[in-house]
Amino acid sequence: MDRISELPEPILQHILSFLPFKQVFQCAILAKRWKHVWSTFPILRFDHTYFNSLSKIARGRDVWLKRGDLYSFVEQNLESRRKQRLLVKNFTLSDRLGRQKSASRVDRWLSFALESNVEELNLDFERFASVCYCLPQSVLLSKSLRLLSLHRCKFDTSSTGGLINMSSLRKVCLVEVHMDNQFLQSLVVGCPALEDMNLKWCYGLKGIELLCHHGLMAVGIEENRDLERVELEAPNLCSVHIVQTSCEINLNLVEVKLDAPKLCRFDHYTRSVISLSSLNALNLSVATYGMISRDDPWNVKKIEFLSKLSNSKLLSLSLQSAENAIMPKRLRKTVSSPTYNVKHLHLILSSPMSFTRYAIGELVDSLLWISPLLDSLTIEAGSIYKPDDYDKISFKLSYEKPVYKGENSSCCKFLPFPCWRHCLKTVEIDNRRGSADKEILSNYFFENAKTLENFQFLVGGKKIIDDGTFGTPEYWTFE
Repeated sequence: MDRISELPEPILQHILSFLPFKQVFQCAILAKRWKHVWSTFPILRFDHTYFNSLSKIARGRDVWLKRGDLYSFVEQNLESRRKQRLLVKNFTLSDRLGRQKSASRVDRWLSFALESNVEELNLDFERFASVCYCLPQSVLLSKSLRLLSLHRCKFDTSSTGGLINMSSLRKVCLVEVHMDNQFLQSLVVGCPALEDMNLKWCYGLKGIELLCHHGLMAVGIEENRDLERVELEAPNLCSVHIVQTSCEINLNLVEVKLDAPKLCRFDHYTRSVISLSSLNALNLSVATYGMISRDDPWNVKKIEFLSKLSNSKLLSLSLQSAENAIMPKRLRKTVSSPTYNVKHLHLILSSPMSFTRYAIGELVDSLLWISPLLDSLTIEAGSIYKPDDYDKISFKLSYEKPVYKGENSSCCKFLPFPCWRHCLKTVEIDNRRGSADKEILSNYFFENAKTLENFQFLVGGKKIIDDGTFGTPEYWTFE
């Protein structure tokens, strides 16, 4: 006896919500009970897990026949829901469009979904499909939609003069979609409840200008090839994520202006530095700056960009190698430390490295110049998914009242307050693998911080028993 089929319908529907469409379809075909449960299930996901499996069991005409059976099954179900006036909470379709007839079929399915007051709509069509799907105007006039995600579609608003009216829409995600500035403005105006907007690999868009948008809370902008300028003025904006890393596109984005007093997260990954002409973000908690290229040295423009992130509580630098993190000394002599207010600095290196005497001293010196009064410093190298290549070293620092003892304070001449060299009291270092040179680090801190009272070096959270010699890791003993 099938005990699972005897469970209450809400529980069975909850089980279906975790299954890919291929398995949902199989259940509905094999058992009447499951077919009934699915016929009233408010989440409809017709994804590629089933469509792709067809090519493994059939070829040529057989594939289209099997697809035809599936399409008929879906259409009958949607028609039944429409007649019963059943709610469709989520409608997801991931497929390819081989001909215009396929687009007409999608039009019918969307019509059924919209009549069922669909709340979440996700459409994803294959990149090399012979037909580019044109989204019906009815979608852009839906009052029930709360989420709209479109991959590789185009818009036709000519029939209504560009009118967009989605009063309930909270989140929109557009990927590989052609649009112009006018369409984006119409989209923003027509979605007054919009909170989250993501634009990725879109083209035709020269500028993004969102002014006085009180509901917007998160914006993601990735690899939009024609984009030149971004201006965001949103008093409740909390998160901004900007990525421009691809070598295959013409990276035109040169200026970003942000007026977001509640902004708490700002991420920017790039191959070329942009001008952050204005950043009104007094509550910034986390800022991330990622440089993608290995052969892209520090310069004054990049340091000026970092200085705009100085109010963040945590600054994360994502770089390719340790060499990319070392600031040239000639620059340190001519410009001020860019993020002197930052208390927590996190360096993420894509390439694995060993924290040896040849790297760690110069690396730490550079990072403490970037943020000269840190409470914590963390350096990660490699991937946590490859334990053999991954390493991590953490620094905890505490301070006393700054004291000058007649030494040259040229290290602080550009700073509004004394740097760590004049007030560092304790240092605790924890190295995951013990690959960092303890002696080099100890000498570095004691030679550069005259106020230092205590230095501890841990390996994996364990304290090394100091016998008066530093030795090498294989000879260390722990408490």
